[in-house]
This record gives sequence, structure tokens and C-alpha cells, in this order.
Amino acid sequence: MLYMHVLPFGGQFAAKTVAFFFAVFAVLTLGGLAQWRFGKSAGYWAALAFLATPVVLWEVGTAYVDVAHGLFSGGAILFASLWATGSDRRLLWLAGMFLGLSLATKYTGFQVGFAIALVLIGHGIVRRSFARSARGLAAIGAVAIVICSPWYVRNVVNTGNPVYPFFYSVFGGRNWSQPNAEAYAAEQRFFGIGQRESGKDPGAIPGSVTALALQPERQINTGTPLGAIGPMFLLGLLWWPLAGLRREDGKALDAEKLALLIILLSLLAWFYLTQQSRYIISLAFPAAFLLSGAIERARLGWLPAVAVGMQCVWTMFLFGPSGSPLQQQLTFLANGNVDEYLTGRLPFWEAAKFLNNLGKSQKVKVALYDEVHGFYLDVPYFWANPGHHRIIEYEKLRTPEELVMELKRLGTTHVYINTTYLGVQGEELQDAFYPGFSGRQPSIEHLEHFRRLLVDAYRRGLLDRAVAFSRPPQGMPPVSMLLKIRS
Repeated sequence: MLYMHVLPFGGQFAAKTVAFFFAVFAVLTLGGLAQWRFGKSAGYWAALAFLATPVVLWEVGTAYVDVAHGLFSGGAILFASLWATGSDRRLLWLAGMFLGLSLATKYTGFQVGFAIALVLIGHGIVRRSFARSARGLAAIGAVAIVICSPWYVRNVVNTGNPVYPFFYSVFGGRNWSQPNAEAYAAEQRFFGIGQRESGKDPGAIPGSVTALALQPERQINTGTPLGAIGPMFLLGLLWWPLAGLRREDGKALDAEKLALLIILLSLLAWFYLTQQSRYIISLAFPAAFLLSGAIERARLGWLPAVAVGMQCVWTMFLFGPSGSPLQQQLTFLANGNVDEYLTGRLPFWEAAKFLNNLGKSQKVKVALYDEVHGFYLDVPYFWANPGHHRIIEYEKLRTPEELVMELKRLGTTHVYINTTYLGVQGEELQDAFYPGFSGRQPSIEHLEHFRRLLVDAYRRGLLDRAVAFSRPPQGMPPVSMLLKIRS
């Protein structure tokens, strides 16, 4: 919601600036906590270890929510652990506040909340202070619910499901279905390793975490090392129990042990639910805190310090080449040419400019097929692919006329189709609209049902070809096209 408020003042760059300031807030919070707990230099080490995490630095250059969510979730882990082993009630309220903000920004906050609850209950039982732990958890939960409840109430009002679109079999939800829910769950299971027909293979956990640290081939959409969490994450978790760290007065650092347990439980939940690397930012935050303590208190603290330095060099190498997202944005900031930057980065930008200009002189509403960058449009649009919603019930449509009637019912004037990512289907679809470009004969029956309806609607004159975008060299079909719905 914060991003929406700043869009009028600078578009995507204003939204990314908000994300950048959340990263600054995260670094200051982490550094301050580490300095308060372990000493002045620990704050610098914690901040450096967090910022040197590739996926964190990558997200700083985007308008994603994961850095802010990582701050809130990681803060909740640390404040809850520190309260459980201390007596400062301010830490209790901070834990509730951060957990509430975590739940308000992303559903993965529930994983952290459950892990905190399990560890604090277990700690209360072991320490024979169950009543205190129960009261503390109730306070944390109450504060968190007060903070996050507006978003969940909104979900109930708009969809009937507080955690829409999840748990459809329990809560239901408007414009959704069980097949949609199953398809979405299958897509989420695509990420990571260890997936079998019968479920996840626990024996794959070491390989999954190792891949997460260095090369998340299956844990990020593009398989890029920019999405890695880095070796420091593992080092922060392993060094603590191996070094047998203790406070200066010789007492055990129990809060750090609890934080470590919460991280491990959350990591286990991550493995079994969806192994996307950016979700681990929530755990990289407290892991950097633990690592700074290891540097300050361990007998061989210089070893993790050297490792942090090596990760900094590695991260600089990853983001140094001109192909990295951060470097491209820095180049734009130096030259100030927004159009050139977006043209080079985004195939959809040419179409977005055309549609935005068209919207100044006539009513335009666009149905986007296989294109997710609609936020660049200044005209109304919606994702039209089946699976995103049930605004259009494709399974009930039998003829192209029925599809066009549904589009008209929604006020749609234009249909945009991106065929870049469709492989053979894309070639067949392109051939249907642009016969002769590649010489292939379309096999429409091979296409998905909705694509066949689109092609037939065009062939029957219900859709007119308006513009072809991103036309490659002669003899090749265009990679995207705009169709106009005939009145």
C-alpha cells in the first residue's frame, strides 16, 4: 500500500525508493541490536553480513516486499527470544509489534509466528516457567492481531477468506476454485528440490540449503546466483553451537539459542512449503545477528570475520557486471533516460507506451495474456489468464463468441498477448495471427483451451489485429501483439 501512495510522485522509482529505505531501516535495526547485545563493532559486522547477502542486495533494487518483511519477521524472532530469557517487557511489545507487521505484509509471517510459539512454549516447559511463557505469547499474539487485523478483515469483506487465496477448501473465496488452488499449490512446489509424488524428501534438506547458499537453481524463477542467500547464513547458524559461546559473565547466551531454534523450525517449514530464496530474508536477518555475536565472542572470531569479507567480495563480483539489475539502475541514475532504460529492460514497455497514449484519447481497458507487467499501464487492465482468478470462467466457455462476450461484459476494449515465454505454443499462436512469418502450420488443437478460443475469435472477425510489438528481423514472427475487440 505504501508503494501505491508514492507512485504519483515518481512511478516505479519512487516505489523502489520506499523499498530502499526499508533496507536502511533494517540495517540500522540489526546493527543497533547487535551493538546493544555484543558490543559496538558487532553492529557493523551484523549490518555488513546482512547487506552482503546477494538476495537482499538484489531486492533492494526492486519494489518487492521481502526486505521489509524480513525486517519484521527477523525482528520478531530476536525480540521474542530476548524477552523469553530476560525481564524487559519492552521487548515483549516490540516482538508483538514486529510480528504484527510481518503478518500484515506476507502470509509467511504465520510460519515465523508458529515457530516462535513452539519454541517459547518449549522453553517455558523446560525452565518450569510455562505460565510466564503463555502470558507472554498471549501478549505477543494480541498486539500482532491488533496490528495485522485490518488486512485480514479486508480479505474477508472482499473475498470471504481471511487468507485468500489459501485454504480454499476451508474458507472458500470469491473468484477462486479448488482447481485454481491445486494449480497454485503445484506451481509453488515447483521451487526447490526434494519434491516427490508422495511429498517432500527430508533427505534433500542438506542439498536444498546448500543450493540456497550458493546457486539457487530451483529456488528462484531465473536460477540466478543473485538470488542466493550466501554462505554467511549457514555460518551464522553453525558457528554459534560449535563455538560454545557464552556471555562475559560466563552464563550461557540462552536468547541466541532460542533464536537459533526458531530459525531452524522456520527453515524446516520453508523446505516443506515453498523453497523460494527470497523468503529466507526473514531468517538472514537474525542469522546475521548471530554471526556478529560469533565474531565478537568466539575464540576464533576472526574466521567468520574473514568469511564476511570474502562474501562481500563475492557479492560485489555478482553485482558488478553490467548485466546485473542494480548496475543497470545505477547506469540509469547516471544518464537519466527512463525510456531507454525501460526499453532495454522490458519488452512490454513499447506496448505500455502505446496503450497509455491511446488511453488519452479513448476509453481503454486491456486484458493481458501471459504478461505480468501491467503495473506500467496508466489504463485499466487485468490479468486474463486462467488460474489467476475466476472473473472469467473459462471452463464454461465453448465458443469464441462466448469469450468475447465475457470480455465485453468486463468492459474490455483490447487484448494483449505476449508469446515470448510460450515456446512451441507461442510459435503456433504467432502463426495463427501472422501466417507466413515462420512457415509453420498452426496446430490449434495442441494449444490450451483459452488460446484456441482467442485464435478462433480472431479468425471469425471478433478481434481485429491492431499492433505487433517487438518485431524481430525479417522472416520471424512478432513476440507480442495487440488485438482490438470489434464493437
